[in-house]
Amino acid sequence: MPKHKFNLGLSYQKKDDFNMKVLWRYVGSRFLDQKNTVRDDRGFLWKRDAYSILDLTLVKHLPLTLKKWHMENLEITLAIENLLDNHYGKWFFYKDTGRIIRGEVAVRF
Repeated sequence: MPKHKFNLGLSYQKKDDFNMKVLWRYVGSRFLDQKNTVRDDRGFLWKRDAYSILDLTLVKHLPLTLKKWHMENLEITLAIENLLDNHYGKWFFYKDTGRIIRGEVAVRF
């Protein structure tokens, strides 16, 4: 478990049609064993370095007038996790996924 972890988020909303969120996550260095071994005799690295990740989410709301199906608006989302494509090691066999770009379309009714 790292000694320090921080999350800082900022959100911007323009009336009812646009949202933007930025999230910064920091995880301090940590050891994978109880002895706090940096590197063992076989060369395995037991200490993981600190890392930080920046995420960005953009949401656009569009009016949708399909009263026949009781649909009120359309929501388009673009989310980018790990915007700066930082590489980090989290656990024993876990490899970071790098940058993830995700898009969504939702209809509110």
